[in-house]
Amino acid sequence: MKKNFKSYVIIWVIGLAIFNLCSFFVPSETKFTASFWSGYGYITLAFILHLGTAFFGFKEESKEKLFLNISTITISFTTLICTAIVGAITMAVPGIPEWLGSILCFACFGIGIAATLFAKTAGDIVAKKDEEIKVQTFFVKSLTVDADTLVSQAKTPEIKAELTKVYEAIRYSDPMSNSALLDIEEQIKNEFKAFSDAVKDEDIELTIILAKNLLALLKTRNDNCKLLK
Repeated sequence: MKKNFKSYVIIWVIGLAIFNLCSFFVPSETKFTASFWSGYGYITLAFILHLGTAFFGFKEESKEKLFLNISTITISFTTLICTAIVGAITMAVPGIPEWLGSILCFACFGIGIAATLFAKTAGDIVAKKDEEIKVQTFFVKSLTVDADTLVSQAKTPEIKAELTKVYEAIRYSDPMSNSALLDIEEQIKNEFKAFSDAVKDEDIELTIILAKNLLALLKTRNDNCKLLK
């Protein structure tokens, strides 16, 4: 992600350099007037805003968070383009009152900042929700992986049959956990540990008993999940 930002900075510097070259070396009747400096200032601020947005957007290590920040970067880029157009008109067109140019540039820049902040806030909310979902679904996902691994270790048909029942029950359980389910999920973890030990010891009778207990606990958990929704 840092490599992406470095490439972005190069493009940003080139864009800013081209803007300054055009501003100071292209002949214009309005050069160095109040309108010129007003447009120049707002365009420069838009460049800085866009660089800051890109910095915070590209510094994210996860692809999911980077994807969420793309909208913020896009909005700040749109702000830069709009401000550049309005600012360039203010800088180059004679007869435009300084106050009018300032108001138009401020409007573009202000709306852009507001939209960028809104997009950033929305992205943070979505990212936080994604993290909460990951935490809430961890119990069933991790238990599913453990059960699947256990199935591959079964050495007898009887044990494999019981393992398959338990694996399918876990796999199709409600993935969302809840603080109200902590007690029963702790029971399921403890029961699964005992079940896993029985499977590894090839104790068919105990495996069958513990499998029934696990299936009953999983059913109770799923019933409670329905009540909590």
